[in-house]
Amino acid sequence: MGILFLGEKLSGNPYSREDIKLLDSISYQMAISLQNSLLYEEIKKDKEVLERFYKLTVGREVKMAELKEKIRGLEEKLKENKGKIG
Repeated sequence: MGILFLGEKLSGNPYSREDIKLLDSISYQMAISLQNSLLYEEIKKDKEVLERFYKLTVGREVKMAELKEKIRGLEEKLKENKGKIG
């Protein structure tokens, strides 16, 4: 997921096995960091989608409860009016 460019060492000496091992470890850690960053962003986006869905769902539940309450009120009024008429 990335590239690491190296030039000559300032000392002019060739890279030693220890240098190569260190660079290998650094590149491995960088790859893990980049992957973690990508996963974090993905989770963040998924969280936002779920939060929007939750708000929609809760909003609908509240509206449904309000509608049921209004229906009950209308049914009661119908019963009251039916008793007055009949």
